[in-house]
Amino acid sequence: MKIFFYILFLVGFLSVHAATDDIIKLYYENKYQEIIETVLRKSPNQVSSEEWFYLGLSYSQLRNFDRAKVSLKICTQLDSLNNNYRLTYSRLLNQMGLTDEAIVNYKIILENDSSNTTALFDIGLIYIERKEFENAAPVFKNLFEKNSNDFLSAYYLALISYETAQTPDDSIRTGGLISNAVRLNLNYIPSYELAGNYHLDRKQYE
Repeated sequence: MKIFFYILFLVGFLSVHAATDDIIKLYYENKYQEIIETVLRKSPNQVSSEEWFYLGLSYSQLRNFDRAKVSLKICTQLDSLNNNYRLTYSRLLNQMGLTDEAIVNYKIILENDSSNTTALFDIGLIYIERKEFENAAPVFKNLFEKNSNDFLSAYYLALISYETAQTPDDSIRTGGLISNAVRLNLNYIPSYELAGNYHLDRKQYE
């Protein structure tokens, strides 16, 4: 009897994975509507977290962001420890302008994996865009400590310092951070623009 139930379980397991493989294949063939129709033919309690994920991606590709949001939220509920699912969900929320919800979900990712540099960088950018420099600063400091050759983190640290400098010492420190950002990537134009603004503010025209 145990063998019988094990065989039933194995058959069911393999069937689910075969169905998911078919959906993944359809996704990479850009057949988004076919994925939607395939998944929606099932009863919701028979849809796996991975199928909800690709359903959400398909809705997103078709720019139906409200339905994408619902599908991706369900897949994060079914597999709450899958950081890839939650990262995709967080990015969709941010894209929809739901930055408070996005931050909550990025923080869940970081609770699961404090070294997730993608989530750190994304949440740091949200803080920058919202001009919440006091929240952005420790994020980019953390990223730069993890990789001192990360020119983007160096740039954002310099930008934060430029935006928040209040004293002559702050200004001098900002100049050093800008110089470091330029040094790390001589081809990154925003660093030069920031340097130009810094020197104009200080009336250093040469």
